Amino acid sequence: MQNEKDYSEYQFSESQKYRAARRGNRYVDFDCFHNYARYSPRDKTIRISVDGCHEDASMREDIDAFNAEDAARREFHPEVLSPEEQAEREEARLDGLRENAEDRAQLCRRCGISLSPAGERIDLPASEEKEMPLHNVLSGEEIVLRYGEGILNFIYADFEPAFREARKLARLPELLLAGRPEWAVEACRARAAARRPEKVYNQTQEIVEEYFSYTSSRFFTKEISYCSLYTAICPPVFTDTLHADKALKRYCGYLAALQKEYRELMEFCFDEKYWPQVLGGLHPAERYYLCRELHGQPWLTQRSERFTFDFERMDGSVAPYGMSREALIRRVTHPVPVTDDLRAFAKQYGTDAERLSAELTAPHFLNISYEFHTVADALELEFTKLLESDVRFRKCERCGKYFIMKGNYDTRYCDRIAEGETRMCRDLAAQENYAAKNADNPAAATYRKYYKRYFARVQVRQIRADDFKRWKYQAVVKRDACLNGALTPEALTAWMEGAFPNRQKKK
Repeated sequence: MQNEKDYSEYQFSESQKYRAARRGNRYVDFDCFHNYARYSPRDKTIRISVDGCHEDASMREDIDAFNAEDAARREFHPEVLSPEEQAEREEARLDGLRENAEDRAQLCRRCGISLSPAGERIDLPASEEKEMPLHNVLSGEEIVLRYGEGILNFIYADFEPAFREARKLARLPELLLAGRPEWAVEACRARAAARRPEKVYNQTQEIVEEYFSYTSSRFFTKEISYCSLYTAICPPVFTDTLHADKALKRYCGYLAALQKEYRELMEFCFDEKYWPQVLGGLHPAERYYLCRELHGQPWLTQRSERFTFDFERMDGSVAPYGMSREALIRRVTHPVPVTDDLRAFAKQYGTDAERLSAELTAPHFLNISYEFHTVADALELEFTKLLESDVRFRKCERCGKYFIMKGNYDTRYCDRIAEGETRMCRDLAAQENYAAKNADNPAAATYRKYYKRYFARVQVRQIRADDFKRWKYQAVVKRDACLNGALTPEALTAWMEGAFPNRQKKK
């Protein structure tokens, strides 16, 4: 018998380390969800269809079959709930759905994403309401975002607070053992380590047990996954929640490695101020190749493209990707007539004439999408699409984060609301630049002085709010006239002073 190889001193190459850091391990699996992304180069939008199979409604048939087979093998009767217990479970389910509705609204706001409205798909009436998913608020959804938004949302997500809370939950078993005798602690650990693997009987069992592992993992990963769009779409599955702390450690390192990688790639490939004397003449795709080469990382990328025909979704308004809504309605409401030629054609191909008429009536649009399972897959897919297109990024000079340039509009500031602020960087920068430009100008100082004086009088109702509003508009015009030299500082002060004369003191 051949001896088992010893890899304890094996020297991993940089490429092997790179790939290993982007895979799961014995404690956590990253690629359980099957998502699809469609890219539109024309309007530079991404439509992501999120896997909806990891929900109770989708899994019910398999779960029922698994429970029946398991009960037969173990010779026990399935659990029978009383009406009160059933009511309690239903109330808990409804509470979970209400909480998920709030989580979804917050996630969409935080990530700046929109969901395709009901009725956009041809087979779904606009009035039909989809039930809120129970485990993942984006299950079964179709998400619309612009090129680059998914990557930017991920690299600036703050996962650390959610990871800290998850680690507290993962350490609960150890805390519960803390007050017990050492022999009891060792016995518990020995029993956990010696657990025998359960026998697998069929594929249904594997599918259902993976689903149960996923739902158990959500106890630890829910808040982490909702920190960014791609972590919500591609949640991990812990293979054993008894080792949740080790799974969390791996997951934390995985996300941190991806954030670091794509922050560096955004700077190296798209930042016009990054080594312009060296990289200024290179296209982002050339920069990408060079960056990978310099880091000893693989630059070969494989994408799983799915080429299908779809009646439910249109990817455009021109064949073969789609047609106008009016043309679609005309076509599906006017069936192809069954003529002698159609019958002869159907006979030649051994099919029914009525069935052939239905096939000819229903349009089938070309649908090209890309399959992805993990956060790493999603980032790599979107980034390579950025390299194919003419999307420009710039680093905001106020918050230091990259943003997408829109058209030919040249700006140095983004339209995000920075943490702790209530207004966008763009607006705050304009205000700050204006204040800095006119900090030493007597006109600006005079305006501020009288603004504060008269605003204080409004607060104590010595000046009516409407009168103050009219004054403020006129005061800005006078201030700007003084800044431009059309009005002297003395004339500005005189006008300001006379706008609301001081009351005469009673003798």
